[in-house]
Parts: sequence; structure tokens; C-alpha cells
Amino acid sequence: MDEDFAFTHSSHAKAVLLFHGLTGAPSELARYGKALFDAGYDVHCPVLPGHCRGVEALKLARWQDWYGFALEAFDKLAARYPEVYVSGICFGSVLALAVAAERPAVRGISALSTTFFLDGWGLPPIRVLMPLGFATVFKFIYSFPESGPMGVKNPSVRKQVADSMKSEHSPMLDCFPLLCVYELSKLSRFVRRRLQQVKTPVIVFHSVRDDLASLKNAQVLMNGVGSARKELITLRNSYHLITIDNERDTVSKKTIEFFDSLPAGAAIPAQA
Repeated sequence: MDEDFAFTHSSHAKAVLLFHGLTGAPSELARYGKALFDAGYDVHCPVLPGHCRGVEALKLARWQDWYGFALEAFDKLAARYPEVYVSGICFGSVLALAVAAERPAVRGISALSTTFFLDGWGLPPIRVLMPLGFATVFKFIYSFPESGPMGVKNPSVRKQVADSMKSEHSPMLDCFPLLCVYELSKLSRFVRRRLQQVKTPVIVFHSVRDDLASLKNAQVLMNGVGSARKELITLRNSYHLITIDNERDTVSKKTIEFFDSLPAGAAIPAQA
């Protein structure tokens, strides 16, 4: 069952809702989640619709499924905790922003390797043809193979990721179905149009060497978000998966410091 890959750490009075990346799994946020829990936050990282069940299952998911699931997951936590923060990596960061745009009660956001556009240096040259593929039946057939550094600069961690993907029961995919990239593009467009509605304090992490999503993604976020308090931290010794790469401890530490620094009442009350 895909739910078997989700994780929860629970015993505190405030919580963080985490969203993993496209074709990824909660495991890419496990170390990050444990650091948050050790710092005094309950952590909930569910499996997003279509994930952890293979390529064909993921192809059935639409961006509205991811968006609706994310809102529902937040609402469940908000009913239990007086303070709920959101964070995510890759398109999980886009979902975190989508939730904050719709739910002003979000206490704080940590946006990791935000992926509005797949424009990183590690993608194959054929990516320039993606818009053409979106307009044809080709989008139902083609998948970009996972290749190159696989989002990780650290050689030993990269080998672990590669070995995991080769496993018959791996929750992570070794490719990006074009149909899913198409759905990501629609989610991205939807969220970018609503960035000004995000008033929640936000800290943004992005590597200048992100192989999947260039620094342009973080700049679009910083320029568009309506938050009065927003911080950008650029990383220089990691690629896309910053929660498991060389600067993973920096990401955890700075996120915790940011969340801890937010005063009581920082969130805008939910609408009645």
C-alpha cells in the first residue's frame, strides 16, 4: 500500500505538514522531518495521490487531486493543532504555497527547491520540446528517464538513491512521465497566479546548482509572494534534493530557527 511509505512523528503541541516531490516519496524528507520533530514539532508526511505505486498509477493523478489532498491534509492537522506549518520539496513546495494561499492560518512556510519550471542544467536537451508534447497524445506515452546526478551532488548519497530506484519495490520512480510534468505545469500556473495571496512568513531554500529547477524558480517565488517576511537562502554545495544532499543539516537548522522565530499570532486566523 502507498500509505506504508508515509511517516508521522507525534507528541508535540505544534505540527509541520510536509509534501514530497514529484515521482518521489516521503523518504526524501525523513531526515529533515526527524530534525523538526527533535526540535519540538510534530511531523506529518503523507504520500501524495498517485505516488509510490508505479508509473501507471501516477499517470492517473491530476493536479486538482494533489491540490485537494494537500488542503484536506492541512485542515485535518489544523483541527488538532493550534499551530501548523507547511514545507515541501520540488512540487511539494508548490503545494505548500498553494495551501498557504488558500489557508491563511498556516503559521509559516519552508519552501525547498521550489519547482515551478523544469529548467535545470541536468535535464536532457529534449526538454525544450515539452510544450509541443503537451499538445499531443505523446504526453500519454513518453517519460523522461532519471539520469545524470539524480538531484544529488554527494557521491555516496547519490549511489544510495540510484540503488534504491533499482529496487523492485522502490517507492520512487526512475523517470518523469510527460503527463505528470504536464499536470505540474498546470499546478504551477495556478499557484503562481495566487502567490500574492500568500501572506504567511516564508523561508526559501534553493541551490544555485539545482539540476532540476534553476534559481529562476526561487526568484519568481520571492518576487511574487505577498508575505511581509520572506527570506532566501541560496545553497552552493547541493543539487535538487537538498534534504539529503551536502547541505541537508543547514536546511533543517535554518528552517527550525525560522519557525522558532515566528511570534505568537504570526499566522492570520482562518476565515469563519
